[in-house]
Parts: sequence; structure tokens; C-alpha cells
Amino acid sequence: MPLKPFRYYMLGFRDYVMSERVLKSDMVPDAASCFLGLVILKLCDAADFINPIMGELMPAIEYVAANQSRFDADIDIYGDFAEKLAEIKSLMI
Repeated sequence: MPLKPFRYYMLGFRDYVMSERVLKSDMVPDAASCFLGLVILKLCDAADFINPIMGELMPAIEYVAANQSRFDADIDIYGDFAEKLAEIKSLMI
């Protein structure tokens, strides 16, 4: 996906993950996990795509990581969101 559409849709993905609507979905743990995973992937493979919007994404990233149980994301299936947050922060340095 080109840079500008990626940023647009990534911010939309953030908004979806932070909405109450996501909590009513049966895909809530997948959405939360994929959100964090996509951030990690882009920081590793295409940091220039995501770095300019990290300031806008970080509050949602931190919220998702701090509320793994709210997203019904079993740690044995989805991994530890706190560890994913730590990885994101380490990749930002």
C-alpha cells in the first residue's frame, strides 16, 4: 500500500480498535493483536511509513497493551501485549 493511504487507514484502524464498536465484535482480540502486530511490522520493515504518525498512535497502543483482558485476548493465544508495547518502544529508539 502506498504511504499516504497506509497512514490514513492506520489511523482509521486505531479509531476502530479504540471504539466501543470493536468490543461488541467477536473479532475484538484479533483486532487488538493485529493492530499491535502491524505497528511492530512497520517499525521493522518500513519505519518511514509509520514514524510520522506514531505520536497519534501511541496513546492507543499503550491503551491496548494495558487492557489486554478488556480485549479478551488470551495471552497464550495472542502473546503478552505488554511485551509487544516494550518491543514497539524499543523499535522507536
